[in-house]
Amino acid sequence: MKIILTLFLTLSLYGEDFALLYQSKGINAVIDALDIQLTQKEYWDKKLSKIDTRYGYFKGKDAFLTCNKNDSSLQYFKRDKDGNFQLENDFNALVGKMNGDKEKEGDKRTPVGIYKLTKKLNKLDPFYGPLAYVTSYPNLYDKIRGKDGSGIWIHGVPSNKSREKSTKGCIALDNNDIRCLEEKLDFKNSWLIIDKNVNLNVSKETLASILSQLFLWRYTWLKNNIDDYLLFYDKNFIRYSGMRYSQFAQYKRRVFNKNEKKKILFSNINIIPYPGKRKDLFMISLNEKYHTSSYNFQGEKSLIISFNNNKMKIITER
Repeated sequence: MKIILTLFLTLSLYGEDFALLYQSKGINAVIDALDIQLTQKEYWDKKLSKIDTRYGYFKGKDAFLTCNKNDSSLQYFKRDKDGNFQLENDFNALVGKMNGDKEKEGDKRTPVGIYKLTKKLNKLDPFYGPLAYVTSYPNLYDKIRGKDGSGIWIHGVPSNKSREKSTKGCIALDNNDIRCLEEKLDFKNSWLIIDKNVNLNVSKETLASILSQLFLWRYTWLKNNIDDYLLFYDKNFIRYSGMRYSQFAQYKRRVFNKNEKKKILFSNINIIPYPGKRKDLFMISLNEKYHTSSYNFQGEKSLIISFNNNKMKIITER
């Protein structure tokens, strides 16, 4: 690690380009230098300087929804041609009858969190209006906290009955409004963010620090540096399978002891402040390609992290 960091600093200080590095030390030295560049906050400071990061870091996502439970509203934000997110619609909405975050089946609360819209339903009981979007509640973070329940949708309202003042936990829009949303929304390419009062304001400084540490975590993984790798995990870490930190650390030590050469690529990274009482939490979603001689994986990876004192700690992952 120290040798590679020294190499990177030498490149920066003396202006040696990657072609000369390749000529003198070969392609592996160039790859290492590029991997280390991704761990540098200065790189991400520059990368983010011209990107709209007011609401988080969004790659591969061009829209998102926010639901403010306090004023019973649903907002639709879309990226414009200049790459900036703009508020396209602000709808009145119904939310759960009971206040607070959803904890269990039947508590009539709308959850607080970040969710995918997993499918669109058109053939429905008339009670739900013309269509509905199914959410991914309970998500990864909900599950490790023991939350249960299901069937949290965004849906319409009965056309032949008077509109009620609340729901059993879903988000309900007037039928004209949900039709309007349907015309604009690419639901497979959007997030739904729910809170009492959604406030996604996050600084470029924070995002640059998180991105640099995300890639430093990846670098320790690439280099089979188990001790530094485990420093990125919170001592109260719980994996999606229920595996706790001590078991996870033992498992990872066995994997790292194989000393296999790894290829790990991250793309379509999203970093969003996680709603709720804790202001130090972020959701990270990305596409991962992982390859060793004994195992291959390609798909989505999700992390919930805390970020305090410029340190990233992974609370859960899948």
